[in-house]
Amino acid sequence: MAASCTLNRLEEPSASGREGTQVTLTAIMADSDAGTKAMLVDGAPEVYWAPNDQIMVCKWDWGRTSFQSTNTEPAPVVDFTGSIYGSVGAINPINQIWAVYPCSWDNTYFDFNEGKYLELVVPFTQTPVAGTFDPKALYMVARSSSTELAFYHLGGGLKFKLTQDWIQQVEFRANDGTPLAGYVQVVIDDEGHPVVSEYEETTDAVLLTAPRGQTFQKDTWYYLCCLPAVLEQGYTLTFRSENKTGVAVHSGPAEVKRATWGVLETADAGVVPEDADNDLFGDTIYYTTTDGKIIEPRNTWGFGANLISNVYENGQGIMTFDGPVTGFSDSVFSSAQTLESMRVPSTVWAIGSYAFNYCTSLKSIQLPDKLNFIENRAFQSAQSLTEIYIPGSVRDVGEGAFYGCSSLTSFSGPLATSDGRGLVIDGKLLAFAPGGLSYPFDYVVDEGVTHLGDKLFSYANYLRTVTLPESLETFGEQVFSSTSGLMSFLGKFASEDGHLLVKDGEIIATALNGVEEFTVPGTVKSIAPYAFTYKQSLRTLTLDEGVETVGDYAFAYCYNLQNVTLPESLTTLGQQIFRSDGNIQQFHGKYATADGHFLVVDGVAKAVVASEMGHCVIPDVVTVIDDHLFSNSALVSITIPEGVTEIGAEAFSYCYNLHEVTLPQSLRRIGRYAFIGCQNEAFNSLTIPSGVANVGGEIVYNCTHLTSVTVLPSIPPTVEEGWSPLTWDSSVGFPIYVPEESMVGYQNADGWRYQSNYQPVSLVNQPSSSENVGEDPWN
Repeated sequence: MAASCTLNRLEEPSASGREGTQVTLTAIMADSDAGTKAMLVDGAPEVYWAPNDQIMVCKWDWGRTSFQSTNTEPAPVVDFTGSIYGSVGAINPINQIWAVYPCSWDNTYFDFNEGKYLELVVPFTQTPVAGTFDPKALYMVARSSSTELAFYHLGGGLKFKLTQDWIQQVEFRANDGTPLAGYVQVVIDDEGHPVVSEYEETTDAVLLTAPRGQTFQKDTWYYLCCLPAVLEQGYTLTFRSENKTGVAVHSGPAEVKRATWGVLETADAGVVPEDADNDLFGDTIYYTTTDGKIIEPRNTWGFGANLISNVYENGQGIMTFDGPVTGFSDSVFSSAQTLESMRVPSTVWAIGSYAFNYCTSLKSIQLPDKLNFIENRAFQSAQSLTEIYIPGSVRDVGEGAFYGCSSLTSFSGPLATSDGRGLVIDGKLLAFAPGGLSYPFDYVVDEGVTHLGDKLFSYANYLRTVTLPESLETFGEQVFSSTSGLMSFLGKFASEDGHLLVKDGEIIATALNGVEEFTVPGTVKSIAPYAFTYKQSLRTLTLDEGVETVGDYAFAYCYNLQNVTLPESLTTLGQQIFRSDGNIQQFHGKYATADGHFLVVDGVAKAVVASEMGHCVIPDVVTVIDDHLFSNSALVSITIPEGVTEIGAEAFSYCYNLHEVTLPQSLRRIGRYAFIGCQNEAFNSLTIPSGVANVGGEIVYNCTHLTSVTVLPSIPPTVEEGWSPLTWDSSVGFPIYVPEESMVGYQNADGWRYQSNYQPVSLVNQPSSSENVGEDPWN
């Protein structure tokens, strides 16, 4: 049986589109063999809507809003009422309505050129309800181009009975790691059924945990909900109480279908419980601090439950929640520098990015056996952490998860390498423990490793040589970035002299400690992004004929590099390839200007030598000043000729010595943060030429001595992808001189048009009109 909603009344929106339009949706039962919205009625699950049920209704031009049922008793036919803000428009195949039950603001609707979809969070922790499912767990999704919305189940699950009365928790886990819950993207197929199109941060387990002090009832049906899946290697049911554990392994293939449930009459048959100490409820975080005081978590929304108390007593901190903690959100304990130890609840399956960033006193942390993900830089700069156990349930470790853990000497657990220095998941070496290696050391990557993860050895400054196995196939990004002490590669992909890693004609990384002059051989066709970064000894660099492509930041942060020669074979230069190379004296070869002071590619100034960082004259051949070209330099003055049409993002950012700048009339675009942080007292005014139609946000943010900006009468703008209207940060406290014909906004007594009390303050370069002057165009 499938439920559907019929659009009974859709009032016309107001002229302004700002008043709520009242809408009533009637939910009815439609013919189908598949059970849909179930609840307990007279001891049996039926397709009924409950009092106070809510659905989320979505459409691309007004986002999402909740509708609530009006019935006072369970009923198969009910009304849902709600308000839509903004223009409703006609319902048609292009402009469709989507709806989802249960209603949650975690659900997001997307309508892009590449497709329309919902993002949903299918919970991996659920509460058992005798005879039916946890109402927050089983999603129903609808989409329609007409006035009728037919809801269909996204997932199914397991229907089971128990024969023993000691069980407080049931865990359902896929033996082959198949996703059963988590973040998913949902599309609608040709038959109107919801289908999972993409998975992200999913888990292979689902938990049903009874409330504290309660157990599952014998001989009663319970429903465990999950995503539809084919479990090729079967599944495992684990039964727990606070002091016992029992396991039932089903090794044969199984299938969980949408809107149907696999049936186990006696799920715990033959299970013999063993004594154990189980953290069943996952609603408490225990921790200690160096000062005996509580720590306050940040971004508490990511816990999956509400924090109801946080105390420090009997030598430990205790955070208590109103339900199981399922995840640690990004930066949740970032910079908690007094945090010394923590026990992560058993129900947590993901540690977010930067979660323990700069927890400099953290010495020990106990991770749960159900943990699936450790996100990017989760433990960055946890400098007191010496060892950590990583459970075998972990499916991915993000980039730089343990970067800056200078005392970390070893990983333990089933994913650790034989020497304890690395973590390997599915053949991928994803983390490295550099602690205690304060002298030049050599490292041998284990045979069997097929991939090296992003920034794996980044900032391992004492790494001298690396031996790579024959099993190695692929590299992540910046695997060896900032390894300034690296002298040689050995094994697979190493060049004969050991200075290069070359795969398929591309330089992946370099080992150049102590090398002052280096020539890239012409047998190499391309240089990967960041391949030569932080090579401090390098002074002269030559690319032989044959090299065609140089990736982004390829030679960045080579602070002592002085001379560069580029070949005529070169066809592509990436972004900021010489960023922060403050000692370059001369460019030679292709793209170099006659004086050797600039590299100019098709009119774009890509690089500039150090001698030009004082008083610089941009050559006439330049039409675009590239992003970050003078960023963080000692630039004092700049002459920009007529013909320059664009200044890139952060082109002059943090040029603390920069004086007044005159922009040419030919200028059409200014990138975001173009002059951010230019704090010299002589940089006190700026005039935006009349031809500028596209300006990135906050171009003069933190310019502390700037007292006025004049915007000359503008031509009508041509809005281009990636560009936004002229915006200023709210900290700008001076008049913006703008002619009336160029501005939309409010007018003060002095005749200047500006906007205040909104963040950010916005100026829009377009002609004003009678219907919008005096209104609030920024709201």
